[in-house]
Order: sequence, then C-alpha cells, then structure tokens
Amino acid sequence: MDERLTEWVPSVCEEGGILARESFCVAKYGSSIYLFGGKKSQNVFCDFYEIQIKASALGTFSARYSIKRVFKANDEATWPTPRYGAACCVFNNKICIHGGRSGNIIYNVRL
Repeated sequence: MDERLTEWVPSVCEEGGILARESFCVAKYGSSIYLFGGKKSQNVFCDFYEIQIKASALGTFSARYSIKRVFKANDEATWPTPRYGAACCVFNNKICIHGGRSGNIIYNVRL
C-alpha cells in the first residue's frame, strides 16, 4: 500500500510468490515476516513462508521484498497440520502456532 496515495499498488516479487488465500497467520521475527497456512475454497494449506522486507536507503516506503518457502529441517522435525484461522506469535525466539481449524477439526490451544 502506498501511504501517500492511500491505495494498493502492485509490488515487485523477486523470488516466486504465494498462492492467494484467506485466514492465514503471520508473525514478525527479526527483519522478516512469516506466513503460515490459510485456505482457498476447500483447500487448506500448511505451507510456511519467510518474507524479507527490503528497507529503502532513505527510510521511505519500499514495495520490494523477497519470499522464501520454508521446509522441514530434517525427517525427525515435526510440521504443523494444515489449518486456517490460527493465531501465531514469537515466544522465546520461536514462532508458535495456536489453534485454528481444518474442516470440522478444531485444534486446541496448548501452552
């Protein structure tokens, strides 16, 4: 969004893109924004992206960013189940995903 024009403007995506979706969750950690899950029609996602915003040299609004898809570190790593409507936050340097649902399944929040 261009703050001066108060309207949405196209952005430049340098590495791939993210499928359109709704009800996903996002969390900011360091200089990146992380996006998980969501849904489009009957498709429920469990993909996870890191979006690095590139600040302009003058500190003005910049529409340039890069997107990286995040994958499991190894076969022993656990991965969240597909879900939408979840909440996420950063706690103790980890991104926590809470609740959400997939069809008729509603995930409990366990802390």
